[in-house]
Amino acid sequence: MLLIRPWAKVEVDGQDVGVTPLNEPLMLAEGEHIVRLVNTDLGKDITRTVHITASGREVLKEILDE
Repeated sequence: MLLIRPWAKVEVDGQDVGVTPLNEPLMLAEGEHIVRLVNTDLGKDITRTVHITASGREVLKEILDE
């Protein structure tokens, strides 16, 4: 789950997946993924690594306007 404020263009493993809020949940395979969040209005470009497990749910929370 992505909780991003105010908005960001989202890339996962180099693939564009849309702009937050996303219309549907982001389903990722088990393993490590690189998530990039870009908000050009604020000049923010953030990259995070997330680890997805078979039994869990990952929440990525970023507040870009602080």
